[in-house]
Amino acid sequence: MVNQSGLFWTNLSSTVKFDYYSFPGAASNLFYLWKDLGRGSKGRVFLACNSKGKACAAKFFLLDQSLLHRKEDSSAEARTTERERQMKLRKEAADLECSRWIEAYDGEFSKQVRVVKRCNLWCLLMPYFDSVRKDERVSFLPSVKTILSSFKTKSSLRYSDDDLRWRHIGMRDGRVFLFDLGSLEADDDKKPDIDEQIEQLKTKIN
Repeated sequence: MVNQSGLFWTNLSSTVKFDYYSFPGAASNLFYLWKDLGRGSKGRVFLACNSKGKACAAKFFLLDQSLLHRKEDSSAEARTTERERQMKLRKEAADLECSRWIEAYDGEFSKQVRVVKRCNLWCLLMPYFDSVRKDERVSFLPSVKTILSSFKTKSSLRYSDDDLRWRHIGMRDGRVFLFDLGSLEADDDKKPDIDEQIEQLKTKIN
């Protein structure tokens, strides 16, 4: 379980049942972390739920421990200053990714996606999506292309070449969604266009 102050083990009541498509309300303060969904350069994502079983993906924006404990400057004051600096940057990154969720999907998730502070770290709560089955991926490529085009048209944003992967594409209520919106970057006409990115996705089907 994780709350505002920290992470600790707890016994979960057998009456709690997962509801993957009901998002935890704003009053939820305690979350159970069930599964490590992956990590990247900016954070670590878990499948989580509140005490009523309402589920979400919780992305923790981690601090750079190597900078917090540099041998050449390990005073308590220096560590505190560095932590505050990093926390400020992580909050900015979390807020930016949150705003992209609102913009990219025309406010559809405005009452769900939010930034909270948990375990003394900034955390972005997002919807949980089912993985796209390998035998269905080809059929969903047109939908992925439509979303990429929308990102470019509305926000002049695109995924970097290395971050458009099937693990960043999911299903919910029969619809395709792209997530990990923190990986979006300013569109550059010199880079592969959307059609080329779709062709690259085809090579990653399996």
